Amino acid sequence: APKVERGLSSRRILTAEWVVGRRIDAVGTSSGRICAITLAAYLAMLLETGCLHVDPHPGNLLVTDDDRVCILDWGLVTTVTKAQQEAILEFIAHLVSGNFDKIDKDLATMGFVPPEKINALNDAKLTRAIGVLFEAAAAGGGATGFRKELGFTQSDEELRALGKDIRKIKGKNKKETELLRRDAFIEMTGGSNSKVAQLSRDLEATQKAYGNIFTI
Repeated sequence: APKVERGLSSRRILTAEWVVGRRIDAVGTSSGRICAITLAAYLAMLLETGCLHVDPHPGNLLVTDDDRVCILDWGLVTTVTKAQQEAILEFIAHLVSGNFDKIDKDLATMGFVPPEKINALNDAKLTRAIGVLFEAAAAGGGATGFRKELGFTQSDEELRALGKDIRKIKGKNKKETELLRRDAFIEMTGGSNSKVAQLSRDLEATQKAYGNIFTI
């Protein structure tokens, strides 16, 4: 991190030394090593120091001429408690071992579910939806693998075309438009017995019963 100029900083203004470097997304052949260093730094903040920089876009990540990573703009940070650090490790362990039915409790401990919404985590529909999503994510293969696990057979190009077609659907009002587009999407991606359809039903029922559950 750049040195803070305390004499030029205040409660609302953070002034730091000027750092010469390249954006991390402009690094060439050494990008793999640089990304590994950056990931290790963020893991250390997340799981060791508990002080996490939470604005890591490429403009805030510079690579200096001597190939060091410099993290800029420390005006946006958060504190990660010991309980949250332990929950993150348990969360990762549950992902790796496939214990997806325990992930909802991990999310609550990590602070993604407000106290007044904890009862929603006992709802079988929410547990099932979370399990489906994380099982698809854990299967690997990036976005393509994720879609495949959910039952999508369309290519990226076909999905883009499908999206354009769905956006043309109009109802009498906003709510009707949303429902018509949802039904059309489900029909185009496997029908009422597909994973996507079940996921949609579970999430809609949970939303109706508890409102917005997760917080960021």
